[in-house]
Amino acid sequence: RKMKRNMELSANKEAMIDSDKTEIKRVSLADYDDVISIRSAVHGGFDYLPYKFKSLITQSHNEGYATIINGKFVAFCIVSKVDGGATVVTRASRVHKQYEGLGLYKALTLFLQKHVFSDGTVTNDAVVYNDNNKSMLDKTSKGELTLLMKRSVIGYKIDSDKMTSITQMPLTSDNTRILYEVDLISAFKSRSVCSSLFPEERIICHFVPYRLTERNIPLIFSEVSLIVGTGEPELSFITCGTYYRSENGHTYILEVYGNCSYMRDHLVLHFKHALQYCPAEIDILIMCKENDAEKINNEIKEFQLGYMVVDFKTVFLVEKNIKNTYVMTDPVMIDSEQREVRRVNDADYDDVVSIRSSVYDGYDYLPFQFKSLINHPDNEGYATIVNGKFVSYNLSVKFLQAGGSPEKVVELLSENYKAVAQTVNLLAEWLIQAGVDIKVVQEMVENHLKTMIIKHFDPKKADSIFTDEGETPSWLAEMIEYPTWRGLFYKLAEEYPDCLMLNFTVKLISDAGFQGEITSVSTACHQIEVFSRVLRTTISSLLNGGEELLEKNLPEFTKMVCHGEHTYLYSQVLMQILSQEPKGGSNIRRLCQELQKSANER
Repeated sequence: RKMKRNMELSANKEAMIDSDKTEIKRVSLADYDDVISIRSAVHGGFDYLPYKFKSLITQSHNEGYATIINGKFVAFCIVSKVDGGATVVTRASRVHKQYEGLGLYKALTLFLQKHVFSDGTVTNDAVVYNDNNKSMLDKTSKGELTLLMKRSVIGYKIDSDKMTSITQMPLTSDNTRILYEVDLISAFKSRSVCSSLFPEERIICHFVPYRLTERNIPLIFSEVSLIVGTGEPELSFITCGTYYRSENGHTYILEVYGNCSYMRDHLVLHFKHALQYCPAEIDILIMCKENDAEKINNEIKEFQLGYMVVDFKTVFLVEKNIKNTYVMTDPVMIDSEQREVRRVNDADYDDVVSIRSSVYDGYDYLPFQFKSLINHPDNEGYATIVNGKFVSYNLSVKFLQAGGSPEKVVELLSENYKAVAQTVNLLAEWLIQAGVDIKVVQEMVENHLKTMIIKHFDPKKADSIFTDEGETPSWLAEMIEYPTWRGLFYKLAEEYPDCLMLNFTVKLISDAGFQGEITSVSTACHQIEVFSRVLRTTISSLLNGGEELLEKNLPEFTKMVCHGEHTYLYSQVLMQILSQEPKGGSNIRRLCQELQKSANER
């Protein structure tokens, strides 16, 4: 779909005049030459867009837009939706040199925020950039963007003959292997793996950051990527490799996570993968933690790879909240032009039925009888539409038969639509426009929403959610990814310990790897699987955190373990066994003594 919008640009008479025709449109495969011609030598020649454009632009979770002035493409940006649609990631962007400094890119990003980010699901905007991007560095230093990761870049050059000889070398570890989707699912579910390899709760593959959720895994794998892991039973080292061609030639990006001691074996497998695409010299770009660069050099020195000067030394992952997303409901509605009430017809079947499922506990007849009802001369159906989305529907039969007019139906439908969520979003937008900091506004909205939920929470209605839906609601899985809402569930679980829905949610939070947060939730003490995870995480944290952390967290730990006789006995037996280990046994015995002391005081 082609979309055009006028844009306000800075007045620069040398580059633009008032009569210039400016438009923004969504690009397609046919626009390849125009997009690529905007600029060359992007990212020091390591730009992957010319090679990846066609595959990127045809994937359903990607959208690319271009700014066109007098028929000439002058700016471009393509974004991906990841994390189940919650995060938008900028994949590639550029502005023609002649049009730099005119606000074109800012106008393009504002357009994306309005037409791509505002669908009610997007909450974060993320981008991976390098240290040549002074504008992004400045925004990050000012706190406009949240810095999540900072990684060093090491460059090597290797020809196909040397790669071939390296691939003939045997692996030194039996536990090094190629990973598949099922392996990443297990890794993402393991809190110990995630905390060790991905402390920032993100994995970057080919410059795209992903949260550690199962729905991202199909996006991580591609025909030109390879993921290798080492460790048994749990992974201690993962590398993500992707091949592409650039202006500089053949390039292989390698993201490194964990214990670099196995780097040699991983390169053997990655070189085998790269040889499928590269018959000549290839540039290897390794992205790793800042203090791992020297370790990696030492691990692979036997390969005698040639060093390569890279135009950028560091890459950064930053993120910001999308300001007009505050509640998990419908998109923002700013004026009445975005809402309409109209009579429906046969063609509206899918839109009407999609409004809501499981109506009347699954006994709803509308999906089956819609067409016969809507075509009956005595029936009239009307829908309320907000931002192009059907949000309510009513089939007016008895009212019209009793002499009611269609105009009255429209009036009643309009008056009945309260638009509470849209009003909240609108007020929040006004506060931001008035100069209130976006974080303050978001915190204000979230805190009020939490207060209202706590005030009106009904455990019986909460338990009925599973009865009505028959499975874990998708919105619940999304909520527990955010600390604000996890904290709400912890507080509710303390107040309503017998609520099945809250008990299940606590387990869901533990399964997602956040058991380190729930040491004070008594509900967790009644579920052996959850309690075991929390106990393991807490003991590990206390042992590795030093005396200061031990003194700080010991009261909370003893409170959890001494919650009941069963938790105390279980924990003491487990730690008595661990105390027999030669490494760290004495520290475990210290914890046992502290627990016994606390139990005696109770």
